Amino acid sequence: RFKTVVSAARINRAVQQLARQIDGYYETKSVTTITVVCVMDASFMFCADLVRRLKTPARIVFTKVTSYNRAKKGRTSLTPLPKNLRGQPVLVVDTIYDTGKTIEKVMAELRKQTRSITVAVLIDKKVKARRALPRAVRFVGMELPGDLFLVGYGLDYAGEFRDWKDVRVLPANHER
Repeated sequence: RFKTVVSAARINRAVQQLARQIDGYYETKSVTTITVVCVMDASFMFCADLVRRLKTPARIVFTKVTSYNRAKKGRTSLTPLPKNLRGQPVLVVDTIYDTGKTIEKVMAELRKQTRSITVAVLIDKKVKARRALPRAVRFVGMELPGDLFLVGYGLDYAGEFRDWKDVRVLPANHER
């Protein structure tokens, strides 16, 4: 049985609060338009919900970080980002922050074009071995324990469960 750890109502409240915080942040910087980089696949629901609530006009682009198998020593690749981001304010949107490797990869690529990078995550998954959140991660919807395997609201296991409106824990006895 899957245990719900974040209800759809709690997600909605967190997304609304994040949108207000993001709008306030960019308003203080006199920014009129931002580029939102949606980290696929898990973030498609969160990103869509978030940008619909933003008052700050946003251009939306997508990227995907792919992890290689162990034979390649955990390396990752990133689908190309647009080349016309030079100097623009960029908001990276990801559903979950756990080890930080995904966000680090995206930010490293973005830094080649702009220094104005902030990050919004719905869930900061408190992984014990991880360093502190980078300064760029300014917007966090909620914190959850790091030992949970989460599914739903875009998060999947083997392509399943993304369509759920809430976030649940994958049972330990689920076939992996």
